[in-house]
Amino acid sequence: MTRHEAYVEKGWEEMGLAHLFVSRIREDGSADFAMFLVDLFCLGVKDASFEADVGERYLKELVEERLPEDYRERIHPACAKKLIEGALAYAESLGFTPHRDFRKARKVLNGIDASAAPGSSPSAATAGPAMCAGPTTRRIGSIASAPSWRPAVASMVSTTRIRGRMMAGIRWKYVRI
Repeated sequence: MTRHEAYVEKGWEEMGLAHLFVSRIREDGSADFAMFLVDLFCLGVKDASFEADVGERYLKELVEERLPEDYRERIHPACAKKLIEGALAYAESLGFTPHRDFRKARKVLNGIDASAAPGSSPSAATAGPAMCAGPTTRRIGSIASAPSWRPAVASMVSTTRIRGRMMAGIRWKYVRI
């Protein structure tokens, strides 16, 4: 029997950007996990990473390191999948494609029924698209942005090396003007 766990960074509704951590844990204690950086206001899945066949102990350490207890909350895995799918659909309607590693990372979502999400899960922006440029965002051209939203970058939370790959935890905030 396989079970799923999901965590999200606290305050993601206000920021419009969600750091999601989803894991699929098997009976033998091995696990697959994926991390998603989901922009609900425009770009969909901005970043994704996936690791297969890691130990449950390593998984717990990674969750604690990437999303410390004070900064995370547990969510129903179906809510996480629904959030990701909603952001993807909205971004695709604007012409954006998900991060190149999303194809691998979405494997961890297999077996989760998004329609089983309890309550109503918020999804993409209803005020129109808005973009928050990050430290590695290159300006390619202009995009339409909602006049009522102005992005503001908060601060770098942490940088973590995950099996040779640097992952920067960035806190974002969208401010209503």
